[in-house]
Amino acid sequence: RAGGTRRSWLKRLAKHPQRAEFERAYAIAPSYRILYNLALVQRRKSDYVGALKNFELYLAEAGPSLPDVRKRQVDQEMSELRELVATVQVTTNVPNADILVDDAPVGKAPLKEPLLVNPGRRRITASKPGKIPQTKTIDATGGEVATLHFELADSRTVVVVNKQGARVPWLGWGIAGVLAVGAGVTGVL
Repeated sequence: RAGGTRRSWLKRLAKHPQRAEFERAYAIAPSYRILYNLALVQRRKSDYVGALKNFELYLAEAGPSLPDVRKRQVDQEMSELRELVATVQVTTNVPNADILVDDAPVGKAPLKEPLLVNPGRRRITASKPGKIPQTKTIDATGGEVATLHFELADSRTVVVVNKQGARVPWLGWGIAGVLAVGAGVTGVL
């Protein structure tokens, strides 16, 4: 490769916002060759999950046209990346709950396969309309396999019992008060 070694080429790629350029180029004119370059940039930026997924797409889209030397090189890259990511098996007590990793949607429960997450502190959330969302934080390390189970409870009005034992529906009274104030302000205006 003209202009230096593969390592110096990767360093140059990482210094520029080429990830967005590669993603835009792939959206305009999908080509497996773009996926390879995108995966290299993602690896350099420590987005090991993104790199692994793009290498997998690269191999699938290139098919038999890919030279054996390149296929072995990509297989080696993928093997190294698998050691850098953590695997998280996520289950919930309700079907079709939205699963998010660091506030980014990744699918609905039950997931077809375990999640792959980059190393570091990761927030995994399960939510569904009519249920109280639940978030769990893990400190993921490369090669780790974790299991998370989410029990989503029905959301309902919170009722507080005072010392005399009378039930006080705080949420209902709070909403009624806010609406009354809003109506009063609207009436004055």
